[in-house]
Amino acid sequence: MVLHFHVLHSYWLNLKSVVRFCEKVKNHKPDVTLVWTLHDHWSVTGRCAFTDGCEGWKTGCQKCPTLNNYPPVKIDRAHQLVAGKRLLFREMLALGCQFISPSQHVADAFNSLYGPGRCRIINNGIDMATEAILADLPPVRETQGKPKIAVVAHDLRYDGKTNQQLVREMMALGDKIELHTFGKSRRSPLATWLITALKLTSAS
Repeated sequence: MVLHFHVLHSYWLNLKSVVRFCEKVKNHKPDVTLVWTLHDHWSVTGRCAFTDGCEGWKTGCQKCPTLNNYPPVKIDRAHQLVAGKRLLFREMLALGCQFISPSQHVADAFNSLYGPGRCRIINNGIDMATEAILADLPPVRETQGKPKIAVVAHDLRYDGKTNQQLVREMMALGDKIELHTFGKSRRSPLATWLITALKLTSAS
């Protein structure tokens, strides 16, 4: 039996309760395998899922510069929480939990805190059947005209899923490119701006 955890910080599970639950499971069934896939930096920070360039987590999250960073808060308690939070992750490691991540920089951050090799890289898989279908398609004939650029993001509303510098660089290109967006919130302010400013095509 495998218990596989993913994102636990979306306001619905308490980390301490998860660890205590895992302890009870392992006491009852020692052969249960615990696996936790890390999709972001929440495991190393006081509260933030995305560091957005902040390296305060390396010195104990003394003062959070981005209270609106996901998951947002009104009061900064990251410094008070970070030590206890990391202790709970160490307890998970002691229970034999196998941490994995599809992201090299997430794994590197985790290993810098909890020890080399504690988090292994397992890249996201692809649908081989779909890939086979695409591979059998005839090659698309190259056409002259504007370069076609695709912006793919889970949620275009969230700055952590977009590259603002890239947006500025695309803005400077004006109508020299043909831009397409794929993802949630294609009607967001960013997507709307892109559509009107760059005359792009959006898709959900």
